[in-house]
Amino acid sequence: MLKKYGFYLLFAAAVFAAQFLRTSDLVTGKPPAITQSTLGGINADSIIGKGPAIIYFWAEWCGVCSMMQHAVSAMSADYPLLTVALRSGTTAQ
Repeated sequence: MLKKYGFYLLFAAAVFAAQFLRTSDLVTGKPPAITQSTLGGINADSIIGKGPAIIYFWAEWCGVCSMMQHAVSAMSADYPLLTVALRSGTTAQ
């Protein structure tokens, strides 16, 4: 059985090691202040500045974004959510 799945275990370990090495030098600490306001005129920092929050970048044309929409909406019940749309709709919209 180990011979049958050994390749997959080795592959998974290699992917994990590559991800660890790739992300080991990420910036840590307090993020910069967000000074923008929402389309409704609410200061973005007042939405997400009080603790853990979700900042979700998405686009109308993005297939992965469409698949993630339900999960992101579900998480917004537990955490403040700020969404940032990238090139979604026309300039007038």
